[in-house]
Formats: sequence, structure tokens, C-alpha cells
Amino acid sequence: MMASFRRWKKSLRNIALSTSLLLIPASADADNNAADLAFELAKKLKIAAADPAAALSALQDQGIIAPGVGASAPVTADLAKAIAAGMIKAGQRPEAAARLLASSAAAAAVPIQVAVQGGVAAAAAAGADVGAAAQAATEGAVEGSAAQVAGPMTKGKYIERFFVKKATRGAGAAAYIPPGVESLPAAEAYSAVVKGLAAKGEKDLVGSKPGDPLSRAEFLSLSYLLEGGEPGESFGAKKAFLKKKGLIEPDDIGTIKSYQGEVTLFRAGQEEGKKMTGNEAVRFKDVDETGFDARVTLQFDDGSTLTVSEDTALTVDEMVYNPKTDFRSIRLRLRSGTIRVVTAKSTNPKSKFSIVTPTLVAGLRGTDVFVSAAASGDARITANDGNVSLRRATRRDRPPPAVAPPPNQPPLPATPADVPPPVNVAAGNSSAVAATAPPTAPPAPPAPPSPAQQAADNAATTITAPAPPQ
Repeated sequence: MMASFRRWKKSLRNIALSTSLLLIPASADADNNAADLAFELAKKLKIAAADPAAALSALQDQGIIAPGVGASAPVTADLAKAIAAGMIKAGQRPEAAARLLASSAAAAAVPIQVAVQGGVAAAAAAGADVGAAAQAATEGAVEGSAAQVAGPMTKGKYIERFFVKKATRGAGAAAYIPPGVESLPAAEAYSAVVKGLAAKGEKDLVGSKPGDPLSRAEFLSLSYLLEGGEPGESFGAKKAFLKKKGLIEPDDIGTIKSYQGEVTLFRAGQEEGKKMTGNEAVRFKDVDETGFDARVTLQFDDGSTLTVSEDTALTVDEMVYNPKTDFRSIRLRLRSGTIRVVTAKSTNPKSKFSIVTPTLVAGLRGTDVFVSAAASGDARITANDGNVSLRRATRRDRPPPAVAPPPNQPPLPATPADVPPPVNVAAGNSSAVAATAPPTAPPAPPAPPSPAQQAADNAATTITAPAPPQ
């Protein structure tokens, strides 16, 4: 029994350490207090409350928080345990209580390790499986981290909380701040931290202002440093480090670099889409559908970028990237619309980057290309830089059939069973495949695109009025 308890304590300590600096508080000026935690918890429990004080009172009325807890009381591990126990007594499953507490701490200025420790301890006291409770608390922390940049957070507020203020400063911040930074005016403190980061090779914030919105890419890079990661690594390596610690989801494969207009993001397995804010993760099997006059540029972990034009439907079929070996295997499925892909250079000869449309398959390597597909199945590719290996799509390239096909779905173009020989499309040339062409016919001979065609592709994939993260 004692050995089991020690193992649990060690597991819990590891979870707490790995999640301690992950989450961005919604109010960077607030101190660790019970009222702020109550306010966020009330939202998740769907308990109406106009402000933190009202939320604290409401949770006290329901017996979730003890009556003697004041609004400004700091949330300790003991208080967190008592709050989780109150949720369990009120009818929450122990694992759900641990998850809710960890996720709520993300939006309040409560150290996440305190919430994790308290939630798991309360679940254990209620007789729940400790491993399941610890997993639930960790998932809550990851869930909270994904939601952190779903709302506006400025660079200045983040730097102030996690690098400047002693009370909330992470241990990993010490290498990047000068002595006495907390005594400087806010603008000077921000500048000092930015210079300290740049001196170590971290230049994401150089030239920025404290009031600028914090992007997801910046959030992940700074989280990596606060967790003790070595400065100067590639963005892909930073994300691999955070994934290993369980701080971001394994299927997080990229970030939204820029967008304009209204973009709807459909997660795999979800029937309803969500309006893009610019701070979501790009995940494996995501489907992006852009509306009229909407465009978005995504950056994958390997450094490749993808710009999606208006009225485009696209799926990420495969994304594998190993920053240690520089191996990548990326497969995009373009159903309709126009995209521009600029592939990052890869030193691994086994790396693959392919784009599949209803009638053609393009293999890319060190290239900059436009690819378009019409609803009829007609498809075209233009190589702006590098070479493209182009072939007709085969039956094996088709997506798996939907369980319930949408009504009035047009039939897929005829495709051959065997892989036909590819055509090489050099830089400055274009090739196309018509849906009405015989299945065994090769793509059209490469030729320079017309000026009008080139201008149309450029216009469709150029973001002229980028929207700030929301």
C-alpha cells in the first residue's frame, strides 16, 4: 500500500511539473484568488454569475466552496482539494471534478499544479482510480491550454505574468530576464525581456509592442522556454518537446499564420463547424471550408505553408514530421477551390509531400505551387518554383466512402486502377487534367500558364487584409 502511494505521489508530481506553466490566465493582472477560480468554474458548471464575487457566493450556496472562504483567499492545494470534493459531493464524478478544476485554473491566476494536485487528491479520497483521475486532470490542463489563445491575450500581459512578476514567474524565465526587471515600468520591462530572449536566439517578439495580440505560435514558443526547453530550436522541435510532456495534443500539426474573411473549421467527427479566430491548432484530419472572400494561410510544423482561397474544401489526410531526422510525410486532399503550397526544404530523401485532387496527384519537393480543383473534377497545377511530379489519380487515391453521402453529391470522375506514369512539371509551367479525359490519358503536356491564369491564382491566394487573432 505504501509503495502504491509513493508511485501515485511520484506520478502526480510529474504531472504537476509538466503542466505548471502551460496555461495563460484570462486576466493577467489578477492574483491567485478563490473568486476568480469560482467565476471560471461557474461558467463550466453552467451556474449563472455576473462576476467573480457572485460566482463565489453561488458556489458557496451549493456547498461546492466552504462559506468561510473569502474572495481574495489564495487557492492552495488544500483549498483546491476541498473545492473538488465539494463538486463530487454535489454530484460530479471524481474524474470529472479533477478535469473541471484543472481546466478552470487555466482561465484564472491559479497555479495549475495546485489544481491538479487538489483535484486528484479529492478523487483519490472519494475512492476513484488514481490513474484515471490523474489522466482526467491532465486532459483538463491540455483542454485549458487549447482554449487559452481562443480569446485575446496581449504579448505584454503574457510577458508580465510569466517573465516579470515574481509571484507568477516561471522557473524557466530566469535565463531571459535582467536583475530587477520587476521594478521597471511595464513598457521597459517588456523591452528588457524581449532583448533577453533575442540574445538567446529567440526573436519571435523582436519589433513587437506590448499591446499586440499574442499568437498561438508565440504562445507555444514561450511555453517551451518556460518548461525548460533549449533556446534556438526549430518550431517543430519545440512542439515535439511540448507533445512529449503532454502539454499539447499529439494531433496538433500546425498553426494559423494569417487569415482574412470568415473561415469555418470542421474537426474530424464533428457535424458543426466553428468560426476560426486565428488561434486554433491545425489538427490531423481537419477540414477547412472557406466562405466567399475568405482566405487562410496555415504553417505546418516542418515549416511548409499552405494558403487556402475562398470557397475551398480541403482535408489534411496525413501529417508526420520528425524534427530529429527531418522526415516528413504530408498528404493534402483538395476537393474544390485553389490553394498555394510552399514546401520547406527537407534533408531527408525519404520525405514526401503530396496533394490529391479528384483527378490528379502531385508530388512536391522544395516547391512553390498553385493547385486548383473544380466541382466537376477538372484540376490544374502550376509550378512557381521547383519541380512537381504529376500523375493521374487512381482508385487507390480516392477517399473512403462516406457512411451517409450528402444528397445530390456529383459522381467522382473515372479513374484508372493502376498508377499511370508521372509527368514532370518544371518551374514556370502548368499542367491540367480534365474530368472528361479518358482514365488512362496522362496529364496535359506542361506549358507556361497564361498571364490571366497566373494573376487569378495569385489573387485567390494573397491575403491583403489579415485579421488579428480574436
